[in-house]
Amino acid sequence: MRIPPYWICERRLVHGKYVRKYYISDISLEDARLSRTPAARHVESKESYHTPIYEPVLAVSDAGNVVTRNHYGCRVLNTTTVCFADVDAVPNTASNLIRTLFGRGRSPEERLLATIHSLTAQDSTLGVRVYRTVHGWRLVLAGQGISLQSPRMQQLFQLLNVDARYARLCRLQRCWRARISPKPFYRGLKRFPLPLHSDWESDPAAASWIQHYESATSGLAVCRLIAEIGIPINDPIVNWHDEATSALIPNLKLG
Repeated sequence: MRIPPYWICERRLVHGKYVRKYYISDISLEDARLSRTPAARHVESKESYHTPIYEPVLAVSDAGNVVTRNHYGCRVLNTTTVCFADVDAVPNTASNLIRTLFGRGRSPEERLLATIHSLTAQDSTLGVRVYRTVHGWRLVLAGQGISLQSPRMQQLFQLLNVDARYARLCRLQRCWRARISPKPFYRGLKRFPLPLHSDWESDPAAASWIQHYESATSGLAVCRLIAEIGIPINDPIVNWHDEATSALIPNLKLG
């Protein structure tokens, strides 16, 4: 993954449109500020997601697991050690559509679980944890050959209909990502102030928003564990994720 330790962001008007320019440093925030010269290293961003990851760092477990705050204010686990995947929709088959017309079709969740059971039956090394999210499902995949951008990972992502935008994000940012705090939109909060530097947590506007956000989203779970299929997954980062997201607490509203 690529997360610069120090960076600043500037918004500039270019050809009638605002773009973001980022200046980075491996030394200090002040060095990033001083680097604002025509020869400085910068990136123009027209998308919400880009690489490197310009997000304030909240915690570092190790080189492969870093927690940041994303552009809309949620805490996010960036990891190169645990394969997370987002599934927002499950393709329907012709036979299932016909059964649905007669009231005998399976739900999207039932079809997703059936697909996972079929995959684990074919691969004795595969383990999958399935979580329900507010609009879909989150998966944790573990098994032989699963690594960032490996053919096996790409095959599983395709078979499980993993969200294409998420798959592209993993490729660009060279890590898997998992949101570990609720989305602010479900509590009607104003938009998180655009992060302007890597120490944005200390900015008064950001600090005030975060305090309100933590209070407003208290009691929400990010996801809920609903199934463990195949080989059991016993990983400290997965265990930490489950605690951070309240995934094992039943009956909490998802957000």
